[in-house]
Amino acid sequence: MIETAHFRSKRAIERIAYACAHCAGSGEIPRSAWRKHRRHCERCPACRHDGKVTWVWHLRCPACKATQSLRLDALVSARRQLRCSTCRRRFLKSTLREYAEAILMAMLIAFGIRSFLVEPYKIPSPSMVPTLLVGDYIFVNKFHYGLRLPLTKWWPIRFHPVQRGDVVVFIYPVDESDDYIKRVIGLPGDHIRLVGHDVSVNGVLLQHEVMPPPPDINDRGAYAYYHETIGTARHVVRYSWHASHEEHEFTVPERGYFVMGDNRDNSQDSRFWGVVPPEYLKGRAICIWLSRDYDRGGIRWQRFGETIH
Repeated sequence: MIETAHFRSKRAIERIAYACAHCAGSGEIPRSAWRKHRRHCERCPACRHDGKVTWVWHLRCPACKATQSLRLDALVSARRQLRCSTCRRRFLKSTLREYAEAILMAMLIAFGIRSFLVEPYKIPSPSMVPTLLVGDYIFVNKFHYGLRLPLTKWWPIRFHPVQRGDVVVFIYPVDESDDYIKRVIGLPGDHIRLVGHDVSVNGVLLQHEVMPPPPDINDRGAYAYYHETIGTARHVVRYSWHASHEEHEFTVPERGYFVMGDNRDNSQDSRFWGVVPPEYLKGRAICIWLSRDYDRGGIRWQRFGETIH
């Protein structure tokens, strides 16, 4: 069936008229209404009777302004060969142009989704184990904290504030060609104190509850696992039994976030290179959509759709 989108210019469609033999009625519909009528073009728009309506398209050539009228059946039969009777200019788009427009539109939609809404991200290192494993593929909500213009660090619109416990993807401040993913521990102005396995924020010790190793971790015996609670977020962290833990204190500057990996003894984070400036944020991790086990081989099916806390 013919559609108005098939025409090289919508201005070529001057009028779409109909006449019904059943009710002897006639009239016109706007171009934009044809999409609704084309599926039931044998039905009269006035009396709703089937089988006795004739459609006539009145066309005007955008080039030479000549007019011509065609019944719908003749218009459908002509299809790509439909030309202006005077200057022989094509009325309809070529097949190549239609494919090119469809591909371009799909690329623009994909670019818009990746730039403003959701972007996939692959976990390349074990710094967030056990929350995120190497081989996890996640979705990052780029709209949660605000609107960031693509290829820039400018946020013209801000929405939700960053919260302690959020798992965020950000531009690595040391090498801006790389992206990191960590958990937010401290907000601007917070005082962070690290002593052994204990983490304090503004003098309040984060709750740690000992737990057994998760079942999908390969090297479980070398680590201690805890349920950690920060704010309203509850997640799992791990510490090595063999690592030495020195005491550290940090005060988060007014324009920065203190971040740490959940794999506390195997993470390059704010303890080593400083805070994350607000404009370096890219989005908030929301869920796992694929998980590949590179050590054992295969897919970790139980992690599909898992929400990231």
